[in-house]
Amino acid sequence: MIRAESGYTLMEALIVTAIVAMVTAAIFPLLYQGQQSYQGEKEFAEVTQQARIAMDQITRYLRQAGNDPLEVLTTSPIQTLSSGHILISSDITGSVPSTTNDPKESTGDPDGTLNSIYESLEVRYDGSSRTLYIDVGYGEEILAENISSFQLSYFDKSGASTTNDAEIARIKVEMVAETGEKDPRTGKISSMTLVSDVFVRNKSYQLFE
Repeated sequence: MIRAESGYTLMEALIVTAIVAMVTAAIFPLLYQGQQSYQGEKEFAEVTQQARIAMDQITRYLRQAGNDPLEVLTTSPIQTLSSGHILISSDITGSVPSTTNDPKESTGDPDGTLNSIYESLEVRYDGSSRTLYIDVGYGEEILAENISSFQLSYFDKSGASTTNDAEIARIKVEMVAETGEKDPRTGKISSMTLVSDVFVRNKSYQLFE
């Protein structure tokens, strides 16, 4: 007795191939969209993390502004050059490595000078490149990128807005970070706004007068 061999005919193979092709065509856009969404979320996480770190650094430097136990500051500890450009001064020598050969700078105490790193620092925002820069004594470096807005507002001890550096007792820092590409799900740029109110150390006591 001759047994017939089982197998696929050409027509069956073509039908299976067509079904697989249709299923793949239906799944591929979903996979692509999922990959795009993942990339968008990853970019947004990186941008926002960088912005948070930048905000933390700026607020920390502003809080220490005017630390001057030996009374060597001859100008205001905060000098405003624009709404996004500021100079900060404080005598904190000893907490960081020295940039001079003065042995007093290794004692861990303020030395009455402002020639060490982190004692005279500058924060500057460049709107054209959406970049926030900082110079702590080593030269200007990038603090954060993808910053679409950076604004510093200044207030005196009564809470009134001021343009007088010597009267600044509180600073409001506002920053908007956003992705460079649109979210494929919403078609919009993802962004996050950070706001912080900072009281200047050497002016804080005046708030309670």
